[in-house]
Amino acid sequence: MSIEDIKRILAHNPSKKDAIAYLCERANTNVLRIDDHMYWEEISKYAGVTIDDFYDDQEETARLYGKEAVEVYGLYNWKLKEND
Repeated sequence: MSIEDIKRILAHNPSKKDAIAYLCERANTNVLRIDDHMYWEEISKYAGVTIDDFYDDQEETARLYGKEAVEVYGLYNWKLKEND
């Protein structure tokens, strides 16, 4: 996917929730820190979020895939923090 593809997608005004879901899903699939996603800047700006708005749910990852998934392989499970 190119920057033009991302700009075209964002031009269709996806909801903030959809933009965040895309960002989390792509970062998790590619085993990246969320801010290492190649389109982090564009999508986070569009959705109005910062790295502080996310957390890596390591407990769920360990529960689903075992501790090794986190400790050995470094899998991520990025999620948007809930407002208190």
